Amino acid sequence: MSEKLGKTIKLTHLVAVSSLDFKKYMTGERDFLVTKTNKTTKRGDSVIIRELNIKTGNKSGRQLSRVIVRVAQKVDGVDDGSIVLYI
Repeated sequence: MSEKLGKTIKLTHLVAVSSLDFKKYMTGERDFLVTKTNKTTKRGDSVIIRELNIKTGNKSGRQLSRVIVRVAQKVDGVDDGSIVLYI
C-alpha cells in the first residue's frame, strides 16, 4: 500500500506476530520490530502489526497501526540482512 504526500510516498508494511508479542506492542512494552531488510522501508512509513496464532497459523483479526520513527540498518546482536524498525 502507498499514499503519496507531495513528493514523498509513504508505504504501509504488513507484519504478523505471535499473540504474546502482539500484547507487548498493544501495551507499549515493545516499541521496535526486527525484520528482513527492505530497501523501501523508511522513517514516516506505517506498519500494520497483525496478531497470529502460532499453533494454527491463523490471524486473529486484531491489528495495530504504528508509524516508523527510525530505521536502524546495523545493530549489534541482529542478523545481517535484518533491520530494526522503531515504532
